[in-house]
Amino acid sequence: MQRFFLLFCLLVIPSLSFANTSWTRVNGQEGQDNWVFSMDAIDPNTAWFIGSVSNNGNTEIKGFRMTNGTSFSSMTLPVGGGTMTMFTDLRFVDTQVGFITGMDISLPFKADFSTNILWRTTNGGGSWELVDDTIDEMIIRMAAFPTGELFAVSDKSFYGLSGNTLQKGGAVSIGDLSISTLHMLTPYMGYIAGGQGRNEESTQLPGRGFVFKTVDGGANWVPVVQELPFQVTAIWFINENIGYIGGDDGTNGYLRVTVDGGQTWSDQTLPLHPELTIDIELPFKFSQTIDPLPPSSISAIRFFDCERGVALGMACTGSCDTPDEASYLTIFMRTYDGGITWVMDPDYEAVMDGWGQMEMMPKVVSGMQAMSFVSPNNGLIGGQNLMVLQYTADSPEELPEPGIPSCSGSNNTNNSTTNNTNNGTGFNDGSESSGCGCAHAGQSRGFSPAVLFMLSLFLGFVALGRRYS
Repeated sequence: MQRFFLLFCLLVIPSLSFANTSWTRVNGQEGQDNWVFSMDAIDPNTAWFIGSVSNNGNTEIKGFRMTNGTSFSSMTLPVGGGTMTMFTDLRFVDTQVGFITGMDISLPFKADFSTNILWRTTNGGGSWELVDDTIDEMIIRMAAFPTGELFAVSDKSFYGLSGNTLQKGGAVSIGDLSISTLHMLTPYMGYIAGGQGRNEESTQLPGRGFVFKTVDGGANWVPVVQELPFQVTAIWFINENIGYIGGDDGTNGYLRVTVDGGQTWSDQTLPLHPELTIDIELPFKFSQTIDPLPPSSISAIRFFDCERGVALGMACTGSCDTPDEASYLTIFMRTYDGGITWVMDPDYEAVMDGWGQMEMMPKVVSGMQAMSFVSPNNGLIGGQNLMVLQYTADSPEELPEPGIPSCSGSNNTNNSTTNNTNNGTGFNDGSESSGCGCAHAGQSRGFSPAVLFMLSLFLGFVALGRRYS
């Protein structure tokens, strides 16, 4: 009887565990140069993303949307008036109203041949209308509130939507550094972050990270922290005191926390991706074992309350000095104690493989860099091979309370942490069911290698056009 019970445990229990996975693959298109680089979900059934698709050496930006909670279909993107359009980010206010940004290029060169544009949809992405084509700089990231406020950043400036004009905010003293991302707690209080990025020749590595803060809707900015040893590519503040930043220095991934409004920061211990043996399909099949690896980058952070959060990173497995040729594993991780302990989710990799026949590498060797979670129970991650994975909790967790939590007495804070969300500046107390009162903001590392190449090409066109116009 004991021998039978042992055999039952060995054979049945693992299969039950595998069958209990909460992850499904809801999109994919083979190709190591196909990347999801901007994604936004409003609820468990409704989401959008834009991605780069490479075909015979030509890269095209395409749009996709999900309205049934199970799969994505093609979405028509705005039509620019020029020769080509480079889309950079999309963000939705609700299931119908959303925004997308891009740069429109007109060839041959002439005066003002490049135009930075903001478009809007009022039917969930079915069609788009031009909102503003007078923007000084190319927008790279946006954040939107359910109440309709929209904010955005270029690599140098902060913008807020006023009527049909994206107005530039106050100057940010970052010199030759670049903004990478933003996070708005309220329409008045928010943060921008960035640093020094890797240059095209990889002779300049990511670093010199910074965080700036506003309490007046972007009119003025003050430094929170500067000269970090990594470029900040992800940021999330739970409240005015407790915040998380992530990024990389070209080799190592970082995730740090502050509990005193940014006066001090502490490194968090990140999980290793466990040893992985993969089968590679060539004219003949062989196996390769990848040793345990730490995250080499952190692309997204999302907290639902004071204790529960998720983060997304990648571990580089080869050609790491040349990002357009590098290969990656994905490290999606969770914490239930405010970041004291981060654990890699054990289930998502099981649904990454088992489709497609074009690539010799298994799909588990795919970097996932975009993330959008609407609650602890529902979310998406996306990246290489235009792959999107959907998480739906088998055993739903309790939803967090609306509003900005104080986190007094929680694991990631101290007794001095309080909820300072109304200091006479008109801050609201939030209303999102996901817990925070924060903006619906972008959660992604940035552009894929293919898109970065397109971006550098476009900016080269801009520089050359200005030279000869």
